[in-house]
Amino acid sequence: MFQLLKNKSKLNALKREYTKLIEDSKALPPSEKIEKQKMLEEARMLLNQLDVLTKR
Repeated sequence: MFQLLKNKSKLNALKREYTKLIEDSKALPPSEKIEKQKMLEEARMLLNQLDVLTKR
């Protein structure tokens, strides 16, 4: 049980990190947004996967 809570805590930390990356990207100038677009798409995809995992 403790391991499950520990893993859920790690997942929630990752969700916060990816959410922060996405939010921070909104303040970037357009030229930097283009450069980081692939990373942001990956962060969104991972965030969606984490949401699915934490709702199980």
